[in-house]
Formats: sequence, C-alpha cells, structure tokens
Amino acid sequence: MGVSTGHADFDEPNELVRALDGVERALIISVGIDIDIDDRLPKHARAIEAAAKAGVGHVLFTSITLAGDPSHPNPLVPERVPGRSDERIRMPARREKLLPVAPIGCLIDRTPIRGGNMRTSLPTPSLHTDRLRLRAFEDTDANDLFALHSSAYVLRYWDSPPWNDRVRAEKFITACRHMAQEGTGARLAVDRVSDGAFIGWCSLSRWHPDYRSASLGYCFDDAAWGHGYATEAARALLRWAFDTLDLNRVQAETDTRNLASARVLEKLGFEREGTLREDCVVNGEVSDSWVYGLIRREWQPSSEPVPAH
Repeated sequence: MGVSTGHADFDEPNELVRALDGVERALIISVGIDIDIDDRLPKHARAIEAAAKAGVGHVLFTSITLAGDPSHPNPLVPERVPGRSDERIRMPARREKLLPVAPIGCLIDRTPIRGGNMRTSLPTPSLHTDRLRLRAFEDTDANDLFALHSSAYVLRYWDSPPWNDRVRAEKFITACRHMAQEGTGARLAVDRVSDGAFIGWCSLSRWHPDYRSASLGYCFDDAAWGHGYATEAARALLRWAFDTLDLNRVQAETDTRNLASARVLEKLGFEREGTLREDCVVNGEVSDSWVYGLIRREWQPSSEPVPAH
C-alpha cells in the first residue's frame, strides 16, 4: 500500500501545524474521559484550523469519549490493526498500565492512500453497439431528460414520483458528473444511431472496489420499448464494467409488477434472489421489489465488440 503512519500527541495547534507539514491526509482523534463532547469543541476547531494551515488536503476528525475516573486516567489508546490495508483503528482492551491523556492525537498518513475507501475519478465511457451510442450526459440533454422523467406512464413502476420541474433534470446531469468525479459509477445517456434520438439512460452505480460490486439501473422512453434497446444498452455497459472495473457482482432491483424489466434482467443473465416486501411507497402506493444478482462466472457477454473511448 505504501502507507506510513505516525502517532503524536499535541497540546498546542502550532505543534500540530508543524507536524502536518507535507502531509496529504490525516486522521485526527480527540480523546476525552468522562467529559461532554462540547467541552472539546474549541480544541476541535483549533485542530481543524491547524490542519488547514498545514495544507492537508483530506482530514477526518473524530472524537472518542471514554468512561473512567478523571483523577486516575486509564485511556484506551488507539492502535492500528496489523495487516489491514485500510489502516483502520481499533480500541484495545483496558490496559493495566495507567497512561496520561493527551488532548489531541493525530494519526498521520504521509503518502496518498491507494485503495480502501479512497477513490479516484472514473471517466464516463463512450460505448457503441450496432444500434445505440452510450455517452456522457450534456447540458443540452436537459429537455429530453425532463420529458422522460415527467412521464407518469414511464415512471409508473419507479421508486419516486414523476418530475414536475425542469430543474430536476439539470440537477440529475450535475449528479452524473459528480458520480464520475467521485468514482462511484457511470450514468450514460443512450442515443439511437439511426436518427440520433435520445431514448433513455443506463447506469452502473454504487461501485465498491473492495467488494467488486455495483448496481445496474436504466430508464427508457415508452416509444423505445419492445425493441430490445434496454437489453442492448445494459449489455454494453455490463461488458465495459466487468472488463474495466473487475466486477464480481452486479445487483439490480425492479418493481414486482414490472415484468418487462424483469425479462430484460433475465435475458442479461441475472438471477432473481429474493423480494423486498413493501420497500417503496410512492404517492401513498406501497409496492414490493425483486432483487436480481449477476455474478462474474455467470456473465455471458455477446460476441459483438463494444469499444470504449
């Protein structure tokens, strides 16, 4: 992992500033014994200010309040868990030796973390099939997107009501870009090659690199139903995802009344794994959802090439 950590105790913010010089990421832990968390708020602010002055790009600040006699401190000192790539912290059992309490402890990472929960951006791919083009959303898609998501007929089995404000489309497009920037997945607009028309979108979200898992989603205009477009677009995205992200599992959920969507998933090789009972309530209407899963060893990509660039 190339991660080195150091531990130090500080009473003054200036000491923390000097210690954080050149550090890119830091986990700052405030430890107290039998005191209310509000009593440490001034030191919290000073520690965060110190980190900012030192130019630390990423800071996680947390507090640990421990039971004990303030006149006889016996703190549970944080320890690193040996062999863990994510550098998590655990609290050991009470120690026999009495140790003094430091107001602020700082676990310092002196090199960028590669892996664990630290993410990098995930550029949105551009994919092609014989009939479709999957691409990143653009601002000019807002009108078509609003028309899609404002249709009560299209969204009758959706997990939220239809849109009634075009601003929702603009926020959706912004969220797509944030998804790519944060590296949590990819949501692609789907155009029909024959006429360039926007017919819907397909997404891979909640990507978890450690678990090698993600979730599949899609939404298509009713005029495009019955032509196999959803299956074709989803297959192209899945092929990119299994090849690029090294996925092991993809999950999808659909309303139990949406038999057409269930058929799409089954044609892609998904197995129905269970039912989420009454998991959605939209405009007062309660519905169940089927959970589908696709495992890498069960994935059967088509022979059609799907170039990504």
